[in-house]
Amino acid sequence: GMGQWDEQKTMLRRRRSAARPYPGASPGQADMAEPILSVRGLEVVFVGSGQPVPAVRGIDFDVSPNEVLGIVGESGSGKSVTSLAVSGLLPDTARVIGSIRLGDVDVA
Repeated sequence: GMGQWDEQKTMLRRRRSAARPYPGASPGQADMAEPILSVRGLEVVFVGSGQPVPAVRGIDFDVSPNEVLGIVGESGSGKSVTSLAVSGLLPDTARVIGSIRLGDVDVA
């Protein structure tokens, strides 16, 4: 429920492609690749006529080239809000705190 925001219940699951991380890379170079997406300290709070409602607290993750990231968790744990924040598709009532970088561009 809404009172359980003291613990973040969203888990991040990763799978790296067996292919090389990018053209010309040698095996084992995947860990050295710069992330194409980097999220640090992501927090999302919805504000309206009542009390602010925290939806996401303290999410950090990187996605490297050829890496697949799945976000899994309980209903209401912030999976969709995290994805919408990264995509820049949250409504105007959402306040986003933290850093979202896509390549070399700060998107939030």
